[in-house]
Amino acid sequence: MKKLWILALALVLTLASLSTPAATAEETPTEYTSGDYRYTLQSDGTAVITGYSGSASTLSIPGTLDGHAVTSIGDQAFYYKKSLTSVAIPNGVTSIGNWTFALCNFLTSVTIPDGVISIGDSAFEMCSSLTSISIPNSVTSIGSFTFNECYSLTNFTIPSNVTYIGDSAFKECSSLTSITIPNSVTDMDNNPFPSCRNLTQIIVSPDHPVFAVIDGVLINKLEGRLICYPSAFRQTSYVIPDGITSIGGSAFYFCGSLTNIIIPNSLTSIGDWTFAGCDFTSITIPSSVISIGEEAFASCSSLASVSIPNSVTSIGNFAFDVFSDSLTLTVARDSYAEEWCEFFGMNYTYSNAHN
Repeated sequence: MKKLWILALALVLTLASLSTPAATAEETPTEYTSGDYRYTLQSDGTAVITGYSGSASTLSIPGTLDGHAVTSIGDQAFYYKKSLTSVAIPNGVTSIGNWTFALCNFLTSVTIPDGVISIGDSAFEMCSSLTSISIPNSVTSIGSFTFNECYSLTNFTIPSNVTYIGDSAFKECSSLTSITIPNSVTDMDNNPFPSCRNLTQIIVSPDHPVFAVIDGVLINKLEGRLICYPSAFRQTSYVIPDGITSIGGSAFYFCGSLTNIIIPNSLTSIGDWTFAGCDFTSITIPSSVISIGEEAFASCSSLASVSIPNSVTSIGNFAFDVFSDSLTLTVARDSYAEEWCEFFGMNYTYSNAHN
C-alpha cells in the first residue's frame, strides 16, 4: 500500500509539473525604426539607439526619435560603420554602450556632450583613425578595451571625475606619449596601457590617494600592486621594488627590451599575461609566490629555464606557452606536474626537483 501511495504521489507531481507553465525568458524589447535609426524604449519613454543603417560620413545623431528623447547609445549601435568620419552625440545622452563605435576604421573625431556618465567596454575599440575625442567631466568610468587599437589617438585627457579605468582601456594606443591620472581615479583592474609603444610618461600627483609612479612605473601604493611598466622603456634590466606583493595583469605586456628582471621576496602573485611577450632567457620566481596567472609568460620565446618553487599552489592555463622546444621547467611539487603539463602548452621539457 505504501509503495502504491508513493507511486501515486509521484504521478501527481509529474502531472503538476507538466501543467505548470515554464518560466518565461526575459522579453526582448520591441525595436522601432525611425529613418536610418533603430531604437527601443525604456520604461520612462526615452529612446535607446540600437542600430544605424545610413551611410553618412559626418553624422549628428538626433536628440529625439519619433518624439522620444534619446538618452542612450546602445551596444554595437554603430559597429563597423566604415563610412563614418565624425560623429556628434546629442545633449541628453547619458551612456554609451559596449562596442558602440567599434571598428569604425575611418572615424577621426567624436563629440561627446556633458551629461554622459559612462562609456562601455570596447566602445571605440579599433577606431584606428581616431585622433580627437573630448570626454566630458561628467564621465565617471572608462570601460575595458574602450580605446583599444586607437593607433592615431595622440593625446587624451582623463576627466577629473573618472573613478574607474578598465583593463586594457588604452591598449596599443601607439601614438600616446604621455597620460595624466587625476586624483579622482581610485580603481583600476589590470594595466590600462599595455603595448602603448610610445608611452614614456605616466603622471600622478605626489598626493594621489591610491597611485604612485616610481622610476616611471605605475604602482597601487595601497595594495602594493605593480600596474604598468611602460612598454616604451628601453632598459634591458629592471628590479621590482621591495614591498610589491602582486604584479597585475599585463603589467609588462610585450616589453621586448627587457631581458632580465629581479623579483623581490615580498611578491605573492603574478597576474594573467603579466610578462607575455618579454624577452627573458631565464627567470627566478621567489619562494614567496603562491599563484601564477594564465599565460603569464606566454610568447616569451627566448625563455630557456624557469624554476617554480614549492610555495606555488596555483598556475593558470598556458602560463608558459612560449612556443619553444628548449624551455626547461624545474618544478618542486610532484602533485602539480600533470596539471601543469596539460596546461602549459606544447613544447617544453619537464624535469622535477624536490625541496
